[in-house]
Amino acid sequence: MVVKHPNTFNAYGLGIQRTQRLNDLIHFFLSALTAPKGGNFAAAILFLYNKRSHVLQGMLGITPETASFILPPEAPLQSWSHPRVTTESQRRQRDDDFNRAAIRLRFQLAGTTPISLACKEGVSCTLPGAEEDDEITGLFNHFFAIREYACIPLSGREGLIGALILAGRDAPLPASRLAAAEAYARHAEVAIDNVMLLRRLESTNEELRGIEARSQQDEKMALLGELVASIAHDLKNPMIAIGGFAHRLERLIDSDEARFYVETIKREARRLEEIVGGILSFSRKQMICYDSCHLPEFITALLAKEEQSMAQANIRVEIKAETGLPVVFGDAVRLSQLFTNLIQNAAQAMPQGGELILRLKSVRLHGDRAVQVEIEDSGTGIPKEVIESIFKPFFTTRAEGTGLGLAICARIVEQHQGKIKAFNSPAGGAIFRVTLPAQSRR
Repeated sequence: MVVKHPNTFNAYGLGIQRTQRLNDLIHFFLSALTAPKGGNFAAAILFLYNKRSHVLQGMLGITPETASFILPPEAPLQSWSHPRVTTESQRRQRDDDFNRAAIRLRFQLAGTTPISLACKEGVSCTLPGAEEDDEITGLFNHFFAIREYACIPLSGREGLIGALILAGRDAPLPASRLAAAEAYARHAEVAIDNVMLLRRLESTNEELRGIEARSQQDEKMALLGELVASIAHDLKNPMIAIGGFAHRLERLIDSDEARFYVETIKREARRLEEIVGGILSFSRKQMICYDSCHLPEFITALLAKEEQSMAQANIRVEIKAETGLPVVFGDAVRLSQLFTNLIQNAAQAMPQGGELILRLKSVRLHGDRAVQVEIEDSGTGIPKEVIESIFKPFFTTRAEGTGLGLAICARIVEQHQGKIKAFNSPAGGAIFRVTLPAQSRR
């Protein structure tokens, strides 16, 4: 039996309109549908539609008991116009067993489940005695001994938003009850669409501000890069001359002390040449020539070149690659530089020898297919205080390092619209994870 209260619908509508945060809106919406003074349904579940994965995902499930955390039975009806949805009330609703079961539900929109079919048709309906394998029927039957439920698709400016699932206290659900629930839902449908639109606008504005800031920073860095490249170029010839004359001088001296000085000059000259070369490589604009690249074969070929040095360093190398990995679209020269740097970096972390493991598997990057490459060494790992800085230019923890190797790696990954991350393995070594987007299918 429906409990009727005057002006409930108006109070509910005002509350929906005044709730500006999506989480608050969803919690209040479902609480109002299940509260005895509101819709008086036995349970309500909201599914939201993920356009990228085409999946309907359970977001929240509310019962009359959990609705009371936001809309207490003793609260005056006027309080519905100004709902107070606290973080604590949301937490209590989410900790409920029914909600925990509801949010585990997900359905492919292309599937043939009752909720998928209702959303594709865009028509509200009741589903009495649904199939035995219907997970929603099983959920309601388990918690409330109810098998019938109603499905109300929710749509906005850009199409499907999701679906509202309601379990009635009476079976069959009267048409008037479904119509009243639809009226409730249309208020929330507009509010959810508006809040989501507002969030997208805020996100877009934030992104535009970020782009503008990055553009200004890139402009400054480009000017700085040109200056640094010019200085590095001017330093290159004198450094070559210093190194060359140091070699000649070495042949003319007999003193051990003098030889030590000459060797120091040669060593430091080589180091300066490496720094200058790194600066020129990092600051120079480079053309990217994209081509199809099968990473397992590509990395195997790179490791073959390092086989002798790895054996001499007592490092055992193992490749673990999934079968059927998608092809990556990238620049072979730049990718060779990327993975060679990371492999050599891992080898340097194991001066006493050890184990180098490369794992390749298929993953998703921004919802699209990608290949992930993990390079794990058995060294001592990366100190926690520096792990966030290792990709910054000129940052190094090695006395002989230039601080540009990993910065160049990060630049190459960025040029390929991928991601690179470094973290420590539970076993103690370091792991560098590179994720590169797969070649799109035409």
